[in-house]
Amino acid sequence: MRTMIAGMAIFAAAMLLGTLVQTPTGTVVAFCIGAAGASAFLVNAVVVLWNLAPSARVFGTYAALYAVGWQSGAFLGPALIGGAVDILGWQTMLLDIAVVAAVAVAIVVRIDRLQRRGDVERAV
Repeated sequence: MRTMIAGMAIFAAAMLLGTLVQTPTGTVVAFCIGAAGASAFLVNAVVVLWNLAPSARVFGTYAALYAVGWQSGAFLGPALIGGAVDILGWQTMLLDIAVVAAVAVAIVVRIDRLQRRGDVERAV
């Protein structure tokens, strides 16, 4: 979970950097940093879902939930950012993406805290 949180935070920071440095070089650097951060999230997401599964019997169900979540994001993400671009303009597109990523970081932090609390309660 920490790797995922750090990866998403790096991605959000890279998009913020791309907003602040609006040159071709700045955009390429921001996208490269953002891609590295995104990979830390994407590679670990399905593993985290498997770890949230109550038993090995439902791994397939949790993998399917991952696929549904991934496809929902692939469908809704561009529409959300496109709507933000329509309202705010192209100059803030990367900032809009950073805000959405920050919301995702907050959600994953919340899941991490709930999971840790559940682990502590089971240990007691």
